This record gives sequence, structure tokens and C-alpha cells, in this order.
Amino acid sequence: MSWEWTKERGLAMTYRIVGVDDYNIVIEFRKDNKEITFKSYDEAEKYKQLITKEAIIPSKYKLTIKE
Repeated sequence: MSWEWTKERGLAMTYRIVGVDDYNIVIEFRKDNKEITFKSYDEAEKYKQLITKEAIIPSKYKLTIKE
């Protein structure tokens, strides 16, 4: 589970997107060396759809959303 402290919401669960290939190689999404997290499942799902549509990563990775 991922948790994030924010001034507005206090301690809140966050979501992240993880990719895994057939060899169990795991990829995470980072920006400026910090993991990209989302405040809602819907927000994470929209980003996952964008990644898939834009073919940002190879299609061999199965993307999942984790808490």
C-alpha cells in the first residue's frame, strides 16, 4: 500500500502504475527520480490508458494499478 501525507487530506492512500513482463521484470513510473502516484484510482486508470494508447512503453509489459 502507498500512503501520502498532504496538508489538505492528511494521510491518504495513493495509487501507482506498475508494469511486469513475462520474465517478472518490474517497471515503475518516475519523474525527477520520484515515483509518480495518483490520488484516485480513476486518475491512475486514465494515465494507464494514455500510456497504453501512446505506446510509451513496450506492449510486452502488463500494466496494473496498485494501492
